[in-house]
Amino acid sequence: MKEIQLRPRIEKHDLKVKAKKAKQFLEKNERIKIVVRFKGRQHHFMDELGPNTLNSFLENIEEKFKIVNPIKKSGRQYTVVIT
Repeated sequence: MKEIQLRPRIEKHDLKVKAKKAKQFLEKNERIKIVVRFKGRQHHFMDELGPNTLNSFLENIEEKFKIVNPIKKSGRQYTVVIT
């Protein structure tokens, strides 16, 4: 399983670069765990930024994918697993 780490305030271009890498992993039939980690005071905005960041990342992936584990909050991070 491959892991792609994101931050809640990631810029659009950086998001597209990581989505392109995820597309390459999907072409190789890899499972991908996408994690949005929050640091310090960012956890006050977790419920707004976490799912929004993951959804915008998933929209940028142009390859067909299947969500294995839906968006889940655990501690100071949000995760989703796709294949």
